[in-house]
Amino acid sequence: MRRRRSNVFSGPLRSEFDDFAAYRQSLGTCHGHVWVVLRHLDDFLEQEASVTRDLTQQLLNEWMTRLADRAAITRRNYFRVARQFCVFRARADPAGFIPDAVSCPRVTTRFRPYIYSDQEIRALIKAATMLSGELRPHTYATLLHLNFISSGGVR
Repeated sequence: MRRRRSNVFSGPLRSEFDDFAAYRQSLGTCHGHVWVVLRHLDDFLEQEASVTRDLTQQLLNEWMTRLADRAAITRRNYFRVARQFCVFRARADPAGFIPDAVSCPRVTTRFRPYIYSDQEIRALIKAATMLSGELRPHTYATLLHLNFISSGGVR
């Protein structure tokens, strides 16, 4: 896909993209990532213009398949912007295509919480009390106490 730095669209839905971008800008919600997604979708539709001049479920699925190398959260964000665009278009044409929100890519977190043992908590607080300065050791020890009490309950 060729790269464009401007916010000018050239695919078969360029006027709708322009209208949507102007609408989002008027709301103050047309941030940089929205432009990136719209340009990416515009480039894709321009390549596929020989097939159809409209966004369909099949084309959206193909576009999403081309994003398979991206992180799940990125694919989800791309889908959301494309869906918002379709909802925007459906206001003018109620028969217009709107992708089902259920087909939005799922995102699972890889975050695994770490639970400190009593010995680790004591060691952290002891290390905090050994810091240099007059107030720093007391400040950090107090902050660690408050953090462990608020996040893990009273021990």
